Amino acid sequence: AGGAFGGREDLVCQIFAALGTYHTRQPVRISLTRNQVNALTPKRHPIKFKYKIGVKKDGTITALRGRALIDSGANNSLGDFLATCTAAMGSGPYNIPNTDFASTVVFTNNTFGGCFRGYGSTQVTACNETLMDKVAEKLGMDPFDFRIKNGLEIGLQTPAGQIIDYSCGFKDCLKTVREAFEKDGIPMPSGEHKKIGVGLAGAMKNQGYGNGMEDGAGTKITLTEDGKFLMHAGAVECGQGVDTIICQVAAQTLGVRYDDIDIGPVDDDVTPYSTGSTSASRATFGYGNSSRTVSLMFKDKLIRYAAEKCGQNGSYLEMRPDGLYSIVDDFRISYKEIADMAKKNNDVLEAEYYWVDKIVRPLSENGDNLTNDPEQKVYTAYIFSAQIAVVEVDEITGEVKVLKMYAASDMGRAINPGLVEGQIVGGVVMGLGYCLTESFEQKEGYIVPKGLKGLKMP
Repeated sequence: AGGAFGGREDLVCQIFAALGTYHTRQPVRISLTRNQVNALTPKRHPIKFKYKIGVKKDGTITALRGRALIDSGANNSLGDFLATCTAAMGSGPYNIPNTDFASTVVFTNNTFGGCFRGYGSTQVTACNETLMDKVAEKLGMDPFDFRIKNGLEIGLQTPAGQIIDYSCGFKDCLKTVREAFEKDGIPMPSGEHKKIGVGLAGAMKNQGYGNGMEDGAGTKITLTEDGKFLMHAGAVECGQGVDTIICQVAAQTLGVRYDDIDIGPVDDDVTPYSTGSTSASRATFGYGNSSRTVSLMFKDKLIRYAAEKCGQNGSYLEMRPDGLYSIVDDFRISYKEIADMAKKNNDVLEAEYYWVDKIVRPLSENGDNLTNDPEQKVYTAYIFSAQIAVVEVDEITGEVKVLKMYAASDMGRAINPGLVEGQIVGGVVMGLGYCLTESFEQKEGYIVPKGLKGLKMP
């Protein structure tokens, strides 16, 4: 359940350390107190929303008007870029033909706002889904049915005018959590003055930078002297499992054992160029594709090299876990033997590739796409999800106890199901804190909570 969750986008200690090193010509280490961490590190942008929605009597949403006022704090940490994302996700995973949404970023004397898991779409979801519940209640419709009726699907447009051209599992997520919830049923309250409540919400999140930015990922693979395979990639492993993914993809593409592939540190001396930061939910998609492509290139290069040196027809050679085999005779050669051969001839067997995602366009001035132009792409892909919370509320004290959470996510192909499950569980826990306990109160530019206890993290 690891990751940077936006923390890699901002400079906190780096400039202090660089200045210290420059002036002292010595290594410098920065250590912050908890109060300094509170003041210096970014927090999720606070946003004030104003929404208005138009719906037919049969439950069809016809229009939505939204306004977002974003508190960027004293500095602009991608606040303008976040405003674009907030607008692009403004109406959530729903088909709303007439959308009028505007985001405005303002400077205040608060702690600066930064990217934090969801990057603008989280705040939108909290407001938009509350609105959806209110509408369903006013219409007398089941909140599931209302969302399924209006949910996005392939062929429909997002608020930014982008046509969902493939992979849209929002309605599947809704049906999945509903089925699991109805199978379990609603539990009985544990005592007097206790009530059971059930909440439902859907969400969507972009993948990749989008907005016309180049989304690139560089990888390199080398045959080592011991006959193993070494990967280098521009993605930083920070708990989210990208190193595991890169090696998994390479192992499957090459047809070798996962244990025979290692990944080196991110270092400009040996790591291929990559665009930007390890962020924007792009590591698995970008570096997975890059790893697959570079592995195919390397496979072809390795087979051609061995065929040439050993007098074989490369068309008849294939990679297997312990070496190259011929499919027409008994010829075989281990990867260690190929490595020895390359060392003897002063040859380096490696391949490098810079993978670039589909080129996307910046968000147009008004987001219209009246001609259904399939090339109006703001983001390369979207992730969809749905969750149900079953809670028990004490009517006297107001205490909320979460009894059960149901979560379903459409995130495409699960390269590593264990990592996916960890991310979903981590997301649920973060969501519980975001909703029920966490508070970063500021008064006249001063931070109110002191220490970890005052932040009320779960």
